[in-house]
Amino acid sequence: SSWQGLVMPAGAPREAVNKANQDIASVLRSPDTRERVLAMGGITLGNTPEEFTTFVTAETAKWARVVKAAGIRAE
Repeated sequence: SSWQGLVMPAGAPREAVNKANQDIASVLRSPDTRERVLAMGGITLGNTPEEFTTFVTAETAKWARVVKAAGIRAE
């Protein structure tokens, strides 16, 4: 599976983060967008910035363990 998300520079003004989140969530809730994403086998979430941060942190930790356990090294 895969996922996509929008990230902003550290320290971005909270108002800008909230505005971007509201605008994107609005697009993701639109029937046209939901239908197009569903037709491609995807789902739309439109979670909060805090939920996305938690998700990315968990994914980073999970895949770091996999890389370490497998002995994967960058070339």
